Amino acid sequence: MNKEDLNIEYKQSWREEYLKWVCGFANADGGQLLIGVMDDKKGNDLVGVPDWKSLLETIPNQMRDTMGMIADVNHVRKEGKDLVEIVVPAYPVPISYRGIYYVRRGATNQRLSGPGLESFLLKRRGLHWENLPCPRLKLKDISAHEIKRFKDLAIDKGRLDASVRRETKEEFITNLHLVGKEGISYAAALLFTEKAEKWIPGAYVKVGKFGENEADLLYHDDVHGSLIEQAEKTLDLIYFKYLKAKIWYENGVQRVEKFPFPREALRELILNALVHKDYSSFIPIQISVSDDKLYVANVGTLPEDWTLEKLLGKHSSRPHNPTIASCVYLTGMIETWGRGIRKVFDECARHGCPPPVYEVSAGDPGDIQVRIDAAPDAMVSEDEPNVDRVTNGDNQAIMDGRPIKRPIKRPIKRPIKDALLDAIKASPGVSRPQLMTILGKGRTVVGEALATLLKDGIIEHRGSRKTGGYYANDKIR
Repeated sequence: MNKEDLNIEYKQSWREEYLKWVCGFANADGGQLLIGVMDDKKGNDLVGVPDWKSLLETIPNQMRDTMGMIADVNHVRKEGKDLVEIVVPAYPVPISYRGIYYVRRGATNQRLSGPGLESFLLKRRGLHWENLPCPRLKLKDISAHEIKRFKDLAIDKGRLDASVRRETKEEFITNLHLVGKEGISYAAALLFTEKAEKWIPGAYVKVGKFGENEADLLYHDDVHGSLIEQAEKTLDLIYFKYLKAKIWYENGVQRVEKFPFPREALRELILNALVHKDYSSFIPIQISVSDDKLYVANVGTLPEDWTLEKLLGKHSSRPHNPTIASCVYLTGMIETWGRGIRKVFDECARHGCPPPVYEVSAGDPGDIQVRIDAAPDAMVSEDEPNVDRVTNGDNQAIMDGRPIKRPIKRPIKRPIKDALLDAIKASPGVSRPQLMTILGKGRTVVGEALATLLKDGIIEHRGSRKTGGYYANDKIR
């Protein structure tokens, strides 16, 4: 016999509490409960049901009295054994067993409560949490800056006409179906307020840097703002602060820079997490970064009739938050064809990373986690610091066309040099004390990095020692 799965459950004998499984099937995609089968996880033994005749009357009465529902209860005979089969249809209305709601997910029966129950009941009524009115949210709280950012992106992608620039805030969010009779929706709070978690607790992204021991948190950041701002800031933060790129020069001319994880894949994962998150859970998105792996964890569940295999295969778009997904699509940041996961796999393969690993945890709330392992040729080992490495045809380090016999004793890590150069470009004439404040680094670290950039001709110092400052070299810039 087939193993237990989304649509079938085996029980050795009948007890009224097994109506929980009937309830779970009714609240999902329907299914079959077969009584008289012992399931030991290795195989299914037919043991039969001696009192099958009485159960054909008892079970329908119990379903009617405790859940107010009807399902077919049949006698079947297999391999000389009498079995009882309960064929449960998918019900269009929520079904509870003694006031408690269950739903079938995979081969397990999940009890619903809290945000998961709220989301389930809303969907059964044809509603989504994102479209409910957000208490206390007024038109004045909708940011003109965020509206402009959204319009610019959508017009630039050709998904909105330039005439929308003339629409007022109220007209614009109304046309996006973010306003109802009872007020402005949660979706509008996520998309167009400057600090979404003011209205929706947990509506932000947590990023943490971990050491070799995954329990060893080195530092972390919280990314706030509108949903679109979070998407942009999170990606930049990770690549600017959390990752080291391996950099070398091929044949002494062509500069090669490679991060351990593909940027486009991570961008897709961040957007998927922001768009599909169950915001009613009030739990932030969590991104864990280490040198050799990266995790994106998000509260959410698959569509009721989906398995992990279907998620990873070819599928249509079934967003958890269709209104938010529709709006973000207009900006050009996502597509609507359900190709996001395929893009993640393709980008990882192109970058030289192993295939990403998806894990879906059932429960209330559920959890979807993705792991990307670093590309082996982008790893920076402890004995190979992350510095500019110039090579000739024999892969020997060179400078000014001549081989270097002795390496620099204390090479400056590239991220510090990049951070310094970016700060100098942003604030020409900035002083060393100011750079120490901007980077949060000490005098020695900043001084050595500045010395290296000066020696390489990337920056220059102008003015006196006391009042002068640093500038990016115009020729190189």
